[in-house]
Parts: sequence; C-alpha cells; structure tokens
Amino acid sequence: MLACVLAAALQGCSVERREMQRVRSPDDQVDAVLVRINGGATTALTWNLYLVPAGAKAEGRESFNADRMSGDSLAVSWKAPGVLEIAYPSGTIHHFTNSWRTSRVGDSTVQVELTLRRLGATHDSQTASPDSAN
Repeated sequence: MLACVLAAALQGCSVERREMQRVRSPDDQVDAVLVRINGGATTALTWNLYLVPAGAKAEGRESFNADRMSGDSLAVSWKAPGVLEIAYPSGTIHHFTNSWRTSRVGDSTVQVELTLRRLGATHDSQTASPDSAN
C-alpha cells in the first residue's frame, strides 16, 4: 500500500523550468538567463539567474537564487558590457555572487560584475531615528 501511495505522489510531482528572460550583453558575448522553477502547489516559485556564453543553454551554477518574490517584476538588464543589474522586489535571496568569469568565449576570458537593486527601495533616510522621534 505504501508503495502505491509513494508512486502516485512521485508521478504527480513535476518540476517546471521556464526561461523567463534572456538578455544578450552589449558586446554579444554573454547571455543573462532568468529561469523560473515551479515545483508545484506546495512550494514557492524559485528564480535562478545563469550567465552563459551567448546562445548556450542555461545550466551549471546559478549566480542568483531566490524565492518568495512578490509579483513577476524580477528583471535583469545590462548597464554596460561586463556589468549586469538584477532588479528584484521583496523576497528571499538564497544565493548571490557579484562576479562571474569564463574562458569559454572564443579565445578570451570574459568577466561580469553583478549588482542588486531592490525595486521600490529608496536610499534616502525616510524613517525616523530614535533621536528624532518626539
């Protein structure tokens, strides 16, 4: 009986990996690939960002991994060749690396700096400090 229950549970568990965004770098050497992973009704959507040589499959170690993002407003954009920005709403970031490097692009080594920007966040202090509260 237990074997039947486990078999039924495993058949119903499918993980959907969907490429949500692929953005080519300004120098046409690297793709930033944003992948959404849906593990089913009992798990949060997971977001992975892969940096790969242009046209390559999104696989290997992700540069960014997060879940519990509010909405679908997670986005990546190149600010310059070699500089990639990840803009995200509130959520939980489990893994982030600010540098990626490969020698698999032609004869050269390519390095990318990654930056994070929280959507809706302001950098000016709008909260009262303990000293200013009266």
